[in-house]
Amino acid sequence: MRRSAAISGTAETRIVEILRERILAGELVGGDRLRQLDVSEELGVSTTPVREAFRSLAAEGLLQIDSHRGAVVREMSPAELLEIYQLQLLVERDNLGHALARMTAQALAEAEQAQEAMRQTEDAVQWVLLNRDFHLALALPAGRPRVYRLLSDLLNLTAVQIRGDIDSWDGRRAQALAEHDRLLQAVRAGQAQTAAAVLTEHTSAPIRNLEGVLGQ
Repeated sequence: MRRSAAISGTAETRIVEILRERILAGELVGGDRLRQLDVSEELGVSTTPVREAFRSLAAEGLLQIDSHRGAVVREMSPAELLEIYQLQLLVERDNLGHALARMTAQALAEAEQAQEAMRQTEDAVQWVLLNRDFHLALALPAGRPRVYRLLSDLLNLTAVQIRGDIDSWDGRRAQALAEHDRLLQAVRAGQAQTAAAVLTEHTSAPIRNLEGVLGQ
């Protein structure tokens, strides 16, 4: 029984990653319907890990479970995305203060590795996933698992918007990388106020963009 659970869990994680990347790549868009049987046949797994993967992605907010044993890719309005970004900034900025007090060399190294990989990749989906990894690496030392899970879900949701921004927003990649560099510098120096200010600037850019779309 334990072995089956482990196999199912591994398959579920793989399915979550595959479907999330398809959503970020625009291969699956808001309103697209997914059926358990179709996904299980394509990926060569039983419907059980597919069903659990659907539930995990629904918990993140990327899918909505329907009543026909499947799921629908969620469409997020600009107003909803704005709310998500605002919440992400509040959560991440508060958590960063806790993380700075407990920052480790390993966490910094992982953030730096993600940053360097972002510089090198031309793949937009990979860039967005690395961006998420960068932020989570700096958040982990805070030792607040509930906050970490919430932040992870928020970053997965905003990743869909970031994927579009880096394609349509001229210079956004370079701007984001420069902000990451400044954030890393402040974190290495233990400068909590500067780090919070840089993080605010970093996340406020897409917030202002969405406010413009909404005419606020």
